Amino acid sequence: MRTYYDIDLSDRSITRRDLEGEAVVKAGRYFIARTLLDLGAATVDPLSPANPLIFSAGPFAGTSFSNANRTSVGCKSPLTGGIKEANGGGSFSYGLGQQKIAGFTLLKASPDWVVIHFKKDGTIEFDDAAPYLGKGNFEAQNMLHAKYGKKVTIALCGPVGEYQGLIAGIAFSDKDGRPARLSARGGVGAVMGSKKVKAVVVDLDKIPPFGDPKKVNAAIKDYAKMLLADSMVTSFYQKIGTMGMADLQNALGGLPTHAGIVWTDGTDPIQLEAFDGNGQSLGVTGPVNSADASFNGETAEDRFLGWSDDKGLGSFTITNAAQAATAVRYMTACNAFELGEAVGAADSAAACAARSCDRGSCAGAGAPLVCTLPGTPNHGACCAGAATAANGLPARRSFGDAPSSRVVPVATSELAAARGAAPAIAVEFSRRSIFNDERPSFQELDQAIQALKGGGG
Repeated sequence: MRTYYDIDLSDRSITRRDLEGEAVVKAGRYFIARTLLDLGAATVDPLSPANPLIFSAGPFAGTSFSNANRTSVGCKSPLTGGIKEANGGGSFSYGLGQQKIAGFTLLKASPDWVVIHFKKDGTIEFDDAAPYLGKGNFEAQNMLHAKYGKKVTIALCGPVGEYQGLIAGIAFSDKDGRPARLSARGGVGAVMGSKKVKAVVVDLDKIPPFGDPKKVNAAIKDYAKMLLADSMVTSFYQKIGTMGMADLQNALGGLPTHAGIVWTDGTDPIQLEAFDGNGQSLGVTGPVNSADASFNGETAEDRFLGWSDDKGLGSFTITNAAQAATAVRYMTACNAFELGEAVGAADSAAACAARSCDRGSCAGAGAPLVCTLPGTPNHGACCAGAATAANGLPARRSFGDAPSSRVVPVATSELAAARGAAPAIAVEFSRRSIFNDERPSFQELDQAIQALKGGGG
């Protein structure tokens, strides 16, 4: 038998129900889908109190059965607008299982930020979360362990979830107590943040009882032997875990095979070079001669440059062939396109007199520079005079260069809306298309929208 809890955060009332037999087995994804359907989640705003947030553990949670301790988190997704089940590893469901808990649903929203504590004596407490707000995951996790001890496991809403960033996940404790396992899909962390739940702490206890413990233990041992006999498991997945799936997906043809970019301005000739996952060149598109002498954001010179390869693409660069300087790169470490226009040799000191430059978020040797015109947020010192051209350091145009350069985020939100995205989601796509150095936070954008609404905009 397992216990399931419905927790009303608005008044902190708790309803407990017991699950047995088939109901325990169905307490994962099936239960999430069934509950969301029954509660009419499809009709609610995903970041409103009406969106339930469900945490479910499997029937063998709390044991050493391989993969039995993964956690399913379900809600209406603020990122997609559909029903979402995000699955994460770690020890969180291990702790739930040890307390014989099948899962719990968080209903409505707390008036204040809270930490929910499942104690091993069967009680549930609500503690003030104020000390942990605004902290990075590892700092917050260390503070929680300092308060609740080492023999706990934690589900944590990070700082992005706090301000309801739509890509936020929920971090679970790994076997070493670090917030290193994630339910990352669908923005479930944003929903946790909307409910003002900073963390859920579960006391670790002992392996839960089963109806036929000898049979369960035998099955655990037999399954472990099968895994240890599989060389793929011992030499591959055991060493690097889930990220090993990237290599497998590449072999199966599951990674992106087409990539490209619409490029504007620069100095001729311009070309794109594509690379595979090992950094080996796949070939070149171009060179093309499409640049003009204007840097005011017109689109007549825009050209699409791209590459396709059935074996998958790892990265690509856009190059001003005249000076062989990378002007745009897909940077896997930063997980972002650095977009813009090359500042070629002809631009050098004269261009710097009209622009100021600083490093982008992916700063480093050869990284793109961020250029803006006077009067924009980054305007300041010249970009080291002629050093830009002399060192072959490229520059990308900021969205502050000209009013017409704001067309990208506007077009992004319109495209998202045309494809059926909810208004809040379309706006978030637009926000994410703006470079890091100019991008407003989610809160700043929300405040600006509310101000427009208040002013009749």
